[in-house]
Formats: sequence, structure tokens, C-alpha cells
Amino acid sequence: MNFVTTWWGRVERPLQKSGAGRLPVILCAALVGVVAGLGQFGSPVEDMLRSARNLARSHDASGQVVIIALDDKSLTGVQKWPWPRRYHAKLVDNLTAMGARRIFFDIEFSSNSNAKDDAILAGALARSKTEVTLANLLAFDPVTGTQTNTFPIPEFRRHARQATINLGYEEDGSVWKIPYGVKMDGTFYPSFAASLAGSSIQEEQYFRLDHAIRPESIPSVSAIDVLDKSAPVASIAGKDVVIGAASMQLADIFNAPGHGLISGVYLHAIAAETLMKGRPTELSWLLMLSLAALMMTLASSFLRGFRMLAGYCVVPIAILAGATILEHFLIVPAVLPALLTSAIGILIQSVLLLRQRMAERASVNPISGLPNLKAFRDTAPFVTDYVIVARVHNFTKIVASLPDDCEKELVRQIAARLSVGRGDSPVFQSDDGTFITLFARSDSVEDHASALHNLFREPVTFGPTRFDLIVTLGVDGEVERPLTRRLADALNAADEAFGKGLKWKMAVAEGVEDTEWHLSLLGQLDEAIERKHMWVAYQPKLDLASGRLCGAEALVRWAHPKRGNISPIEFIQAAEQSGRIDRLTAFVMDDAIGAAAALAARGTFIDMSVNLSARMLGDDGLVAMVSGLLHTHRFPPERLILEITETAAIDASRLAQLTRLRELGVGLSIDDYGTGLSTLEYLKCIPATEIKIDGSFVQNLSTSMSDRLMVSSTINLAHALGRRVVAEGVEDPASLEALSTMQCDEAQGYYIGRPMPLRQLYRALARHERRQAA
Repeated sequence: MNFVTTWWGRVERPLQKSGAGRLPVILCAALVGVVAGLGQFGSPVEDMLRSARNLARSHDASGQVVIIALDDKSLTGVQKWPWPRRYHAKLVDNLTAMGARRIFFDIEFSSNSNAKDDAILAGALARSKTEVTLANLLAFDPVTGTQTNTFPIPEFRRHARQATINLGYEEDGSVWKIPYGVKMDGTFYPSFAASLAGSSIQEEQYFRLDHAIRPESIPSVSAIDVLDKSAPVASIAGKDVVIGAASMQLADIFNAPGHGLISGVYLHAIAAETLMKGRPTELSWLLMLSLAALMMTLASSFLRGFRMLAGYCVVPIAILAGATILEHFLIVPAVLPALLTSAIGILIQSVLLLRQRMAERASVNPISGLPNLKAFRDTAPFVTDYVIVARVHNFTKIVASLPDDCEKELVRQIAARLSVGRGDSPVFQSDDGTFITLFARSDSVEDHASALHNLFREPVTFGPTRFDLIVTLGVDGEVERPLTRRLADALNAADEAFGKGLKWKMAVAEGVEDTEWHLSLLGQLDEAIERKHMWVAYQPKLDLASGRLCGAEALVRWAHPKRGNISPIEFIQAAEQSGRIDRLTAFVMDDAIGAAAALAARGTFIDMSVNLSARMLGDDGLVAMVSGLLHTHRFPPERLILEITETAAIDASRLAQLTRLRELGVGLSIDDYGTGLSTLEYLKCIPATEIKIDGSFVQNLSTSMSDRLMVSSTINLAHALGRRVVAEGVEDPASLEALSTMQCDEAQGYYIGRPMPLRQLYRALARHERRQAA
């Protein structure tokens, strides 16, 4: 039992990994079929299947062979058995007169009777113009194995042909086969069937009878009617006739598969009818088994799940149907091993699918049908992805307000929004309004998280009823931690984001190893700058009035050699909180101003935007640093735009720094306008030259009237105050067209260009200039 369990476990695991099927199932099933075929254990069942197919294609005989039946009527008419041979002589004379084509006697004349009757029959044979064939028999003693050859007596042999009446017997006494002929005393004698069919095959081989021929369809004439000449001539003329016992009293009875007990003379007629259609051929069980395995392989290759099982179920039907068609053309296959192979395959596949279905039910939310937390824990192949958790804080209240059958639709709408831009990763659902998805590791998880949150600004709808969703997101990117630990950290991050009024938050790991990582992050940040693991990406901006690329925003990226891409949110927040943001800002600003200056040297002039943390405004050396970099790269200050982020409120000292920067000639931009601190207060007190409308408002221009009004009014207000407007988050042509209609000055977003290395920015600007020139 332990062996079987171990074997099954080894088989089942690869099957489940390969989609519950494929090669292991087929190999296991085929092995059982091969054992059955080699051992020939199923011969009785094979015979039953052949009988069933014969019944399905049952048909009539051709009528060319006619039985002259020594039936009960004939025995009563003569009232003596064996018949005196003068009666057989009279049958020969009358059949000849009636125009019989050939005459066959399925009666042994191997011994003498009385001389007079023998002479009468010999005379009839001699004068008959119709060819007469007499029976001989090759017999074996079942005890001693001695061979006995039985021939007609010499007087008869001189005037007639000879053929054997040997039959082939199975263990149960049924007759499936008859030989083409036998050798007796060194001479080959054809069988009655071969002689009747005119076969020239001289082989001591057996052929299989076509038992689909119905015995009752073989024409039969009572021998007594031939003797008294009452039989219709038309029933005999031009036909081959076989004279033989057809009475149970004569004990010449055999088991014909599918027909029961019939007289031996009918078996010869059926065999003759078989050979008249051609030479029967038997197909090996191995060929049919291989065909079944091939069909199962094809089903496994193109189908999955229950469709694959349905494909397997088609195999035995196809095998049986094909066998029935082949047998119509006298090609006789052995199908049991093939059927057994397909049956075992169906059984194994059914068990696997049943277990898979049970496992799926345990891994699926019963209401929504989404995979649950158990399914998430089994998602080991995705450990390198970001884990994103969406907390719907009012989920329970919304569900309580809906009819019972609407919860699934609520979940569907939530999952549809989480599915945007996530590739093939599924959406998982817990029972408390928490949803988890996975996002392929890249440097744009911040944009993705923000975009997801923006999608949840639109209410869910149920007919005329609308519900606002209160959603925060938590993101975990610690790929080296266990998946369940990462999920817990992402959940905590989502809850912390809710408590702090944030859209989303990156999780901070708390393990010993991760604590060491975060403690050493600042030191590694310096090293990353020196070793060029830290680099700057540039996202282009479009001037809507002229249609040219007019600027770019510098965005810092960190490609860690071991941890991969580190989220900017993570290391920028750490740098701000530790007071080390100045080194990072200086690195980005130096790279950005140098890049813009290099472009200007080539004749391409663009504005360069650099993010400036509000915490930097407390640094007295800020203005000197900016001035020094502008001087070093000989870059005009009016083309540098510093974007003020909302990480800290603006007090009097910081406002003074901004004023000095403006006096230097640098442009100032209020970033993420419309969210957090960057609202009218910023617009009122900061000497900004432009404002950047947050992408969460821009992305919903086509669906949200309130966002459309907010964007339009913000543009009008900014223009009235003499400030330019940049709209970020433009991801489709409709949004771009709407902004142009609202007379927005510049646009930025994925539709215009993603963040890219400096070389790609060079090429993008060159292509755009060529298109503009054309």
C-alpha cells in the first residue's frame, strides 16, 4: 500500500503542474494496455466486443450460396438415416438438371455402404455436368494427438473434387475462424469456403469469419423438395449449393458468435460469403493501442481540464467506431488493449480533475469565484513580483446595503479595476474586503499604484444606485521574504495609509535582515551614486500649442545589484527622514542640468524639471548649490524648473528660500496640485511660475464631470494668475485632446512618453523634430 501511495504521489505532482494530464497519464494507461495485450487476458471480452460490432453492422448474405438442407422435413420424408446413397445420387441428378453452378457435399463419404448404392452415387457423379466437391477431414485425437486423414472412398474421388470441412474452435466451442485449407498426405486441399469463393490462397492459415452476415439471410431449400422436384428452379439455377445437415437430430451443431447454435453447413456458407468480399486482415492490438495513445496525446496537447477529459472519452468511441468501419472492409482489429488504455486514462484523469476541483473549491471564494488567501499562499512562482493589497474599508457596509445577489457584482467591479495593467496575475480576495494582486517587478510600481487608486475614485454602480469606495493600497517589494510575510506587511501598509490619509504606502519590512537593510540604506545610497547604480530617467513633456516636445522631468532610479529595482518612494522617504536628501537631490540636479546643457549644445533646447523636496528648503546652501550647477554646466536658469513636492508645509524660512530661487531666475512648479497640501494655499503663497495638475484628475477626464470641471477651472485660475499649467498622467489621446481644448499649456504622461534613459530621450526628441519639420 505504501508503494502504491508513493507511486501515485510521484505521478500526480507532475500531472497537476502540467495542467492535470499529458504524458504521465498516457504512459500509465498505455502500460496497463500493453500488459493486457501481451497476456491476452481479455480474449472473451474482445470476442464480446466483436459480436457487438457485428450486430451493429449486421447485413444479408449475397444469396450466391444456397443450402440444401437435410432438415427435419427431409428426414421425415425418407425416414432412414444415414440416407441410402441413391438419394444423394438423385440430389446430384436433380440439382444438375435444375442448373446448379456447383455442388458441395458437407457429408462424409469415407466408408463404403452397400455396393449397389455406392455404384449409383458413383454413376451420378460421373455423369454430372456440374462440378461436385466432396468433403474430407483432418482430425486429431485429443488424447494421443494422432492425426487422422479422412477422404471419400476411391470410387467417388475419381469423379469429384475434394475440399476440407475443418473448422477452427475456440476454448468455449465457438467458431470464429476457418482455414483456407489443409495439407493431407502431402497434398493441399482448400476449404469449402475457399473453393466456394474461388480463392487461390494455398496457405494453412485461418481467416476470421464475418459474423455480421445473418445466417437466416442465406437461402435454404429442403433436400426433400429437391428430391421430389417441388423446389423452384430459380432458387437453384446458377447458384453454388451446399448439401449438409440442418437438423438438430444430426448433431452437426456449432456455436456461431452472436448467433448461437447453428448447423455447420451455415458456417461454411458464411465463410464463403466472407471470402467473396476479399481476404480478411487482422490488425495488431499494439497498433490500435498506439492509435489510442496518439489521440489521447493530441487531446492533452490542445485541451485542458474537463475538455481534456471529454477528449479522452471520445477516444474509445472513436476506436469502436473505427473498428466497425474497418471490419466492413474485412480489416479486423483487436481493440481491447486500446479501450483499456483509454479507460485507464479516463479514470486517472477523472480522479485528478476531481481532486483538482476539490482543491480549487478550497482555494476559491464561494460567492465571487475569485481565488482566496489559500490560493495566494500557493502562488510561489510570483515571489519576485510586487504584492499590492487594496483595502476597501467600507466593503462590509456596502455589502449590507445590497441585495443578497449583488455581492458578486460588487467584487467583479472591484476586481476589474485591480486587473488594469497587471498582466496575467490573478486578483485574490479575502473575506473582509481585502483584495490582493501581483504586479511584475519594474520601476513604475509607484505610477501603477497611483493609477489604481485613481480608478477607485469612480463609484461602483448598481443600476441607479452608486456607492463610493474608500480604498487604500499597500505595496510590498521585499522579494527575499516569505510570501505570507510580505502579504502581512502590505496589509499593514494599506492600513497605515488609511490612518495617514494617503492613497497608498510602500511596506517597510521588520525582519532582522530587512532592518539591517534599511539601517544601511543611506550608506548604500551613497555607494550606489558612486558606482552608477543610481541613475536618472527623463519623461518628456509636450507643448500643446506648438505640438513640440518642450521639456522633460528628471526622475531618479536605483537598480540594486541584489535586490533589483528599489522603489523611489522607499529610498526618497528614507533620505528625507534622515536629513540626507541633499546628496540625492544634488546628484539628480547635476545629471539633469548636464543633460539639458548637452542637448542645448546640439541645438535642442528644452526645459528641465527636477523634483525638490520641501525639506531641502531648510538648507541654507540650496541656492548656492543650484547656482553653482547652473554655472558649471552653463545652463540658463530660466530653463530649470524646480517642482516642489508636498512632503512638508511651507513656513516663512522656506518661503524665503523659494523667493531667492526665483530671483536666481529658476522656475518653480507646484507639483501634484489638487491633492494633499498642494492646493490653494500653495498657489497663494509660493512664487510659482507653473502648477502641475495631479494625474488622478487627468485620467478621469472622459468619465468624471467633476474632474473635468476641476481641471478646467484650475487652468483658468492659473492663467488668470499668470502661471503656466502642466497636466500629468495623460495616457490616451482623448485626454490630450480635452486638455488642448481647455487651453492647458503642457502635458506629460505615458501617452506622450514613459520615463527613459538619456540616450532614448535624445532619439525621441530627434524623431519628434523630424516629424515636426515634415
